[in-house]
Amino acid sequence: MGEYRLLDDKNTKLGMNYTYLSGDNAEGPESAFNGWDPLFEDQSPGEVINILFNNTNMQYWKASVSTMPREDVTVGVDYIYARLAQDGTGAALASTLTSAANFGNIATVAGEKEIGHEIDLCGIYDYTEDVQLKLTGGWLIPGNLFADANDNVGYSIRGGVSVGF
Repeated sequence: MGEYRLLDDKNTKLGMNYTYLSGDNAEGPESAFNGWDPLFEDQSPGEVINILFNNTNMQYWKASVSTMPREDVTVGVDYIYARLAQDGTGAALASTLTSAANFGNIATVAGEKEIGHEIDLCGIYDYTEDVQLKLTGGWLIPGNLFADANDNVGYSIRGGVSVGF
């Protein structure tokens, strides 16, 4: 991960990130889980990818830029390219997808690894020193991993409030 701050009046930042999260071979029902087990949920690849996938058995590249057009407003954009780290079939894929529990079956193509391309936009408003309002939108353009029945663009729009004590 790397970040470059332009040191301008708008606090502009450019960032690049590569992350490899190991997968689980899932040799049998008795075997221990050997995939990546994320400790912090805020360290995720992208908005939509985080909804569809567990943070395991994937690698992703992320480019980001953010700036402050006003003193109390920050806007940013992230571009994410994601792939499975290991084979995208059977139990290894089942441990990667959260869809089995959340959305029913998502049809995938055996042997494919490309999850897709995601673009996330966010806006943060510092209402006060202790209160922040955030609006985030993400769009996932599916890759070859998804079968034709599931290759529509996925999106998420989320708002939140953070209060510090």
